Amino acid sequence: MQAHTPTRRVGLRADPERAVSLVEVVIVVLIIGILGAAIFAARNSSSRAGSVTAARAAGQSYHDAIEAFMRDHGGRVPVLNDPEDWPTTPPAGSGVTGGAGGLWGPINFGARGKPYLDKIPESINDGRVALGTAAASPGVRARLLYERIGARQYRLSVQRATSTSWATSCEFGTEGGNQC
Repeated sequence: MQAHTPTRRVGLRADPERAVSLVEVVIVVLIIGILGAAIFAARNSSSRAGSVTAARAAGQSYHDAIEAFMRDHGGRVPVLNDPEDWPTTPPAGSGVTGGAGGLWGPINFGARGKPYLDKIPESINDGRVALGTAAASPGVRARLLYERIGARQYRLSVQRATSTSWATSCEFGTEGGNQC
């Protein structure tokens, strides 16, 4: 007597009741898609919050630099991109490198043209946060908007990008002090 060995057919299951239906596959794919979208949204939200936090830290640095400038100049507020107060290029012989566009802050000409900031805040330097621009580059989620209101008044607003415009998160300045 010879033993009977079952033959196997490739691609077919022996028990058709255990097969996965198309509806089950679609449901699993939908669940994975929903979970992926939720994770992406949470990551995007935390990235936006991180940009605002970085902008607040940079805002504090610039606020301190502006306040130091005002102490040394009889309460006068620096003018952004003014060659005497906050030039767009480092003064010759100052030893300042990098930070094109006046990103290093106001200059103390009494101290041989040294800037009031020891270093440019990292978020400004790497472009995550824009400084002093009404319209920031694509991808920038936070900005510092510097406004000289008068000879002795200024506002430095920390703003976050919304879907259509900018929303002020907090402000530094002579009118309200540090509101961050």
